[in-house]
Amino acid sequence: MESSIFTFVNHGCNATYNVVHYPYDEKAKGFKVVSEESATISDLYDFYSARPSDIYSLRNLKVLRQYARTDIKAGSELFSNYVMYAADEDGWMEYVAELRNICNGSEIGEITLAERAKANDQ
Repeated sequence: MESSIFTFVNHGCNATYNVVHYPYDEKAKGFKVVSEESATISDLYDFYSARPSDIYSLRNLKVLRQYARTDIKAGSELFSNYVMYAADEDGWMEYVAELRNICNGSEIGEITLAERAKANDQ
């Protein structure tokens, strides 16, 4: 298991995430906050065109480029934007739809499902 701060971060529904990673820059011209509610396929292409293409940069983004989007008080839960975590464009819209369903309560996330299964086994 690779350990980083993102090992302990949940998805912030409706753009409520407080931890971000490169190339996130709200001050950049034309920047758009993308959430599971607003995401379109063009957002995926914009994101991948802004990422470094060399393997060294991609491998180390998690370690070198994490920072707080807002002030985070001690003891607060960390939230990231899972919208851009999909591995490829083929499954991206389905992944975004799943996040949308989890956030609106019509679907249960994997961690909650696993916790419930474990509780039922005991």
